[in-house]
Amino acid sequence: MSMDAAQLHDEMTRTPTLPTPVVVKTAPTVGIAMIARNGAEIMPRALEPFLLRVDDISIVLGGYSDDDTEAVANRLARTLSGNVTRYIGELDEAGQILDFSAARNQAIRHLETDWIIVIDCDDVWQGAENIGQVIAEAEGAEASQVMCAYGLPNSEMWQGRIFRRTSGQYVGPVHELWRFNEDEGHKLTKTDRMRLTQERPEGVKEGRLKQNIAISLAYLKDHPTDERALLHLVQDYGETGDFQTSIDYGRVFLNAYPAKDKEANYYRFRVLFLVAMAQLQLSQFEGAMTSGIGALNSWSGGQGQAWAIVAEAAGQLAIKAGDPEGPLHRFAIMAADEALRFGIQPAPFPAAAMHVQSAPYHIKARAFFFSGFIQQAKAAAEIGLELNPANDALRKFYGDDIMRVYHGHLAQRAGETKAADNGKR
Repeated sequence: MSMDAAQLHDEMTRTPTLPTPVVVKTAPTVGIAMIARNGAEIMPRALEPFLLRVDDISIVLGGYSDDDTEAVANRLARTLSGNVTRYIGELDEAGQILDFSAARNQAIRHLETDWIIVIDCDDVWQGAENIGQVIAEAEGAEASQVMCAYGLPNSEMWQGRIFRRTSGQYVGPVHELWRFNEDEGHKLTKTDRMRLTQERPEGVKEGRLKQNIAISLAYLKDHPTDERALLHLVQDYGETGDFQTSIDYGRVFLNAYPAKDKEANYYRFRVLFLVAMAQLQLSQFEGAMTSGIGALNSWSGGQGQAWAIVAEAAGQLAIKAGDPEGPLHRFAIMAADEALRFGIQPAPFPAAAMHVQSAPYHIKARAFFFSGFIQQAKAAAEIGLELNPANDALRKFYGDDIMRVYHGHLAQRAGETKAADNGKR
């Protein structure tokens, strides 16, 4: 059938119907951001597990890095056609970086990937092969940061090392912190598919701690109550073995930032936990137990670690008091079991806290922790456990309601015992 002129014109000018394009979603890209100084021997251990699993790399050489470090950095970066640059910020007299956030941000500026993973030379990673899956899960959760497991298995510690590149930047001259853009909502996720530990060569840690302390002290001159600077002095002095100075800066922090009712405070938890550890080292066991209980009341995320501190302090106090079967000792056993419930092995846990090896009693004490709050109070009464003597620690932690249940059940048991005795007569 032939077309007339009008039909032919319509056919020739008709807009063709195009097929709907198929959108192929590509996997998000990931880049490594690293700052390095004199890390030639350990840098490959930190980077090589990731090199075939990421898309780019940016290394900033901090200060007077040796030639070997620069050569190793260039060799590793060439694997991904990455960048190696010199730190352009201020250095101290020894050639050390004075602002670690500036160095990290410099490394990040050379990346254009969707995500970044921040790696240090002394990092030891397990699960690097899971980076793709971890990023995919973060994308699915619409998260901006991934907290990776840190430390030994079953630890409760996490570090933010994986970020959406454009979600924020690092702040703080030392112990730097990722700060998100304020105008955006950001979610965090956690993963134990990737675990991080750190192993520094001999002598490196000591030098790093001295540098950190010097930077924090200089920062405090202009910001005398800065909570992060004070926290880092508590931590760094403790790691150098200067426990009393660690405790002293902890007191400065606690005076500047008193507890707020029913408000989780991670920094306060960290300070109290670190102070408790320093007090244990100085055999200040009463102070350690008080600080440990304060940590329990400050933040819910580190309960296992705080209970381990409390267990050790209470156990030592029981031995010191010459009362190995008294309430302090029983409190120590319960605190140890509570730490275990959170997956924390109280180690090194002194023989003091396990001085009584009575299996039946220990089983009952363990049951005390696994039976729920109300049942805990009843279980305590069942075994005749005295809750008050430990400076009202459990009253403060569990609340007056639990204590009323405890005393009520204790009175009920006493009444039953008396009735039974009367019946025998």
